[in-house]
Amino acid sequence: MTSTKLGQRASTPRSVRLLAGIVRAGAFCIVLAACSGDNDTALAEGANASASAATPAAGAVSSFQASASGALSRTVDTGNAFSEAKYGRYHINLASHSQPTMVVAFGRTDQSTPSTGSYPLGDDGFSGTVEIYGEPQQEFDIVSGNLEITDAKGDVLTGRFSLKAVERGGGSGDLEMKGSFQTVKPD
Repeated sequence: MTSTKLGQRASTPRSVRLLAGIVRAGAFCIVLAACSGDNDTALAEGANASASAATPAAGAVSSFQASASGALSRTVDTGNAFSEAKYGRYHINLASHSQPTMVVAFGRTDQSTPSTGSYPLGDDGFSGTVEIYGEPQQEFDIVSGNLEITDAKGDVLTGRFSLKAVERGGGSGDLEMKGSFQTVKPD
């Protein structure tokens, strides 16, 4: 439902709502395929495109801040961050609270929890994607950058990243992003 002048309501046709839901579901599949996930439902809970509140594990606080430039100019002040080994990969998933939702997903085939240090982004390290759920929806593949883990206590990781990503499907834009995070393990 959308509001119109004088508080009147205009309904969105059911077919449009259904199509929007299908597009969102497809976007999750794309994010998960980029991270080579095997179980779309379970991994989607980790990325959580709706960015619902995180339940901290053992007192840890989940956080995600970032700024993007290029094809998208945006600052994310608050968000959730999750990390865990699942389905043959180690995943770090970041999701903004603000709309349109931004999801940054990093994954690697080594299932061990990363220790402190610097890791390349792209084909030689953590692969990943940046997804923007809005109008229009935008999808980017991470091609280069750096992921630095500054503190690691199990799946509670603190760190920062800088990345360059290219728009999928021959899109016209490149994206540059810098950010920081603290993850918790999803319940």
